[in-house]
Amino acid sequence: EGGEQIRSHIHMRDICGFYRRLLETDMTGEAFNVVCENQKVRESAELVQSIIDCEIVFKERVDARSYSINGDKAIRMLDFTPQYSLEQAILETEKRLESLRSAERVVKAETQAAEQKGKESLETAETQAYVLVGQARELATRLVKESEAACDEMRRRTEAEVAQIRKDRDS
Repeated sequence: EGGEQIRSHIHMRDICGFYRRLLETDMTGEAFNVVCENQKVRESAELVQSIIDCEIVFKERVDARSYSINGDKAIRMLDFTPQYSLEQAILETEKRLESLRSAERVVKAETQAAEQKGKESLETAETQAYVLVGQARELATRLVKESEAACDEMRRRTEAEVAQIRKDRDS
């Protein structure tokens, strides 16, 4: 049965913070592992299940490899400690999923109201439902893109700040 493999977790915001910290130094020739936590796939799945109402199905293991890394070097040399947990990432994901669920509930309520009132044909109500579900998906996609864009913007600003710091330092 699968789920015993070890995987390392790190929040995207922590990765951005790590790159910022790294760019603020003049350190070269070093490699770092950055990790918030290492845990079994089963434990990660159980954490997801404790936050999001879902079913876990463990199947036969097809890949027995485990990936556990140590981030002590980043802590020691860069004073970098991850700030966001796997639980926070799951909660953020759940919040986005709840937005989709809310939109689906609205679609369902509007469809039922249209059927009960007899003001619209079922075909029109279904069309409106599909439109609302599409809008909900677009909203979720936009939220993800905005999050990614914010990280990209943070990276660009950090690189510009570091370039200026290095320029000021070298002059």
